Amino acid sequence: MQINSEVPFIPDSRLETSALELLDQYQQEIEPVHAPPVPVEKIADFLLELGLEWLEIPDSDEDQILAYLVPASKTIRLNERRLDLFEQYPGLYEFTLAHEIGHYRLHIRPTDIDSDQTFIYRHKQTIKDRREWQAERFASYLLMPGSLLQPALESVDLTSWPALYRLRDQFQVSITALKVRLEELGRLY
Repeated sequence: MQINSEVPFIPDSRLETSALELLDQYQQEIEPVHAPPVPVEKIADFLLELGLEWLEIPDSDEDQILAYLVPASKTIRLNERRLDLFEQYPGLYEFTLAHEIGHYRLHIRPTDIDSDQTFIYRHKQTIKDRREWQAERFASYLLMPGSLLQPALESVDLTSWPALYRLRDQFQVSITALKVRLEELGRLY
């Protein structure tokens, strides 16, 4: 998969810091988060005042669109045509919301609020815009912050698929997102 290099690079450390600052802001202004899952829907709604809207978004099986962000109306639009994917893959809904929140935090400028620009999250892509990669990393850090993930790993056999699926359910993320995050932490190979 190629990354579009025309978009400015944001280092992983800054992506993680941005996600953790948002989570901290939520905890200070709304409610503490002592255990997973991170309430991503509440972060979107109550903290960022992003509306969630379900509608049919034209796409194809080869070029699936799960959701996109409309900055002008502060709305995350989710594709009703892909409800089967959200139901089939636990954690995909939460990751998609966190991904769109990532776009909102990382890529929206005040001038975007007055434009018709949208950010589209495609489920399958061969060429990935760097913004998409950044939003995915942001989502991972938001949903699985080290402060919640590290303690949850203490008594878990990471060589056991049932244990990994229990962690997935606990954090309400996809098994793929969990696997990538654990690999990044050097806990899974």
